[in-house]
Amino acid sequence: MSNQDVRTPNGFLDAVVERFGNVDIDLAANAANHVVPRYLGPGSKLAEDALEVGWMQFNRGGLAWLNPPFRRVLPWVKRCEVARASGMKIALLVPAAVCTSWMLDHVRPHAYTFELTPRVFAREIRDCVLAVFTPEGYVGRDVWRWR
Repeated sequence: MSNQDVRTPNGFLDAVVERFGNVDIDLAANAANHVVPRYLGPGSKLAEDALEVGWMQFNRGGLAWLNPPFRRVLPWVKRCEVARASGMKIALLVPAAVCTSWMLDHVRPHAYTFELTPRVFAREIRDCVLAVFTPEGYVGRDVWRWR
């Protein structure tokens, strides 16, 4: 089983910031792996459980980062769908599970997805996609050579 709380690599985060803007809040983190000081999850002063609070109360207009546990993606993508409709911009890093119901029902119709090359996590054998949910509702697909 893979480690479910791996921090997103700095090189990839730098590329995300360059392309999509500064990350304002990390929506699924802990005290050891958050990518910005404002985060939701164990050890956070804002909220210990990101799925138990409304994300909009933490929205300051910047990019929200979300690298959720890959073994349980569905509740996270559902929350992205709702938060986008409420005005949040979220960058979601998930496995490239292109034919799963969560991808087909909750990501593709509501986000612009980028198939990533090279792989974000060097030791992983799985590919990832970055889904960007925007208040404007941009939808589509592309390949992003982020490095």
